[in-house]
Amino acid sequence: MGTIVISGTVVLVILGFGNHTWWLVAVALLFVYMQYGRGGTSASSPGGSSGGASGTVPGSYRAYRDRRDKQARWDRRYRREHPLESRRQARESKELGLRGRGRPTGGTSGSGPARSADRS
Repeated sequence: MGTIVISGTVVLVILGFGNHTWWLVAVALLFVYMQYGRGGTSASSPGGSSGGASGTVPGSYRAYRDRRDKQARWDRRYRREHPLESRRQARESKELGLRGRGRPTGGTSGSGPARSADRS
């Protein structure tokens, strides 16, 4: 992929001597490749000389772990700021889990949301 981008950039630079717009296209191509095309190799390059696509795995896992931790922080904050709502949601998800396994719920299937609508 990098070889194609470099050779394309060289062609655009050569064409740019006749029409300067091609130089702008070459710069835009390099910018897009540097931002989105390399897949996080700059984050994994200090780690060592492991080659190939396996070098990008720690960066993607690190990004996944950061997203997961951020979501967990938001969930804890929501439960702390809205304790009654989070208890209701936990109770409803527990009821849905029991219903999904074929166990009796002890009432009609529409009783859960109707109770919460009456309280609001």
